[in-house]
Amino acid sequence: MTNLNPMFSKMRKKKTYNIPHEYLNQPRSKRKERSDKKKDIKVPVSLGEKKQLKLLGYSQKLSSTQFASVLVEDSISRPYIEFLMAEEYPEEKYYVHVKLSKEKHREVVRLSAEWDCSIRQATHRILVNVLRQERGGAV
Repeated sequence: MTNLNPMFSKMRKKKTYNIPHEYLNQPRSKRKERSDKKKDIKVPVSLGEKKQLKLLGYSQKLSSTQFASVLVEDSISRPYIEFLMAEEYPEEKYYVHVKLSKEKHREVVRLSAEWDCSIRQATHRILVNVLRQERGGAV
């Protein structure tokens, strides 16, 4: 007796394909990387700093990520950036993303090596000092 439903009928043998080994062993070409690709850095901030970033960014019609990225990118080229004081690294669970171009990211890596800290800590140091300057405090 045969079933009308093909699911219950006997399993058919799967077709096998003979692919030459020459095609399997060839390395595939890698995709090109975008020239304007950005590096993302997740920076911990305090609640007050996050609020300040949102308010200042909103006043310029930017998101907090875009505003933080603009602040860090602009401040990296300043001459006094290498002499910034170390800031307290927050343990709170508030984060801001900073997206940097390759050149600016390389500069942050250089500064982190010079300051003997992680890339996140170096970015945090730059961002907090620039925010303090935006508020009108001393650098």
